Amino acid sequence: VKGVDTSNAAAFEVKNTGGTSVFKVNASTAGTTTLGTVTVGSAGSGHDVTFYSGTSGDQLVWDASEEVLQITGTDGQTALDVLDGDLRVVDKIYLYDRGGEYISSDGTDLTIAAGTALNISTLIQIPYL
Repeated sequence: VKGVDTSNAAAFEVKNTGGTSVFKVNASTAGTTTLGTVTVGSAGSGHDVTFYSGTSGDQLVWDASEEVLQITGTDGQTALDVLDGDLRVVDKIYLYDRGGEYISSDGTDLTIAAGTALNISTLIQIPYL
């Protein structure tokens, strides 16, 4: 790190040895800019991280002790959008408060469990045309 630039009255700024800003806190417009990876905690000793929305009670929380990412939104509103790309879940997708109902796949069969497991690939057989 080259040093702390306090000559700019509009910001607190840290620059790398090449003079590029790597951390900047804006005073005139609310915001902080960082270049590169942001690390919170260390392996085996993480910390909770909370992002608040413009609506009271809506937030995204990484709970380090529970090892879970929680999204709390407003009832009837979308809390998570995947606007492009794939969503990959390596384990199960639980429905309704991590109850017994879930959707899973073993790479061949898609299984919907709701009291009794339902294997879709064996339930619906479409003949080849």
